[in-house]
Order: sequence, then C-alpha cells, then structure tokens
Amino acid sequence: MDDVWDEIFKIKEVNDNVSRSIGQDLFHLIPLFTNPYWIIKDWHLEVLNEYNLTKNFNISLGVLDECSAFTLNAFSLIQNEFNSITEYNSAKQK
Repeated sequence: MDDVWDEIFKIKEVNDNVSRSIGQDLFHLIPLFTNPYWIIKDWHLEVLNEYNLTKNFNISLGVLDECSAFTLNAFSLIQNEFNSITEYNSAKQK
C-alpha cells in the first residue's frame, strides 16, 4: 500500500502543473495501478452521496439528516435513470 500512496502523491505533484483537476487525474489513473476500492473508505462514499443529494434535490444539510434513507435512495435511483435517459436521447439526436 505504501507504493500505491507514493504513486498517488506523484500524480498530485504532476497535477499541480497541468490544467486538469486532481479528481480527473485520479479517476483515470488509479485503476491503472490499483483497485480503487482498496483506498476508498466508506465515509468517502457517504460524503459523495450526501453532496449529490444536497445538490440534486436541493436539500439543506440540516434537513438531510431528517430524510429517510429509503426516500433518498429512491430519489437517487430515479435521478440516475433520468440522467441515463437524457444521455441516451442526446446521443441519439447526434
């Protein structure tokens, strides 16, 4: 794992001098040398999910804790399907 983290820090150093975001570089490069799930923690995924919920459904952070997990998951699935349909229709029109 030390080698994996050394490589990630090298990517970060190179990224400081380019116009791509660190997220773009990590998304594309990490799978080339390790399984991303070896370095991603559960709390990372939870924070990403909370971010998406607040952005996509305009839920404030205070209200987010009051929403049921079932409803949030259902809304996320529906949003993903709408996005897939939109992508498909856009590609079909080209």
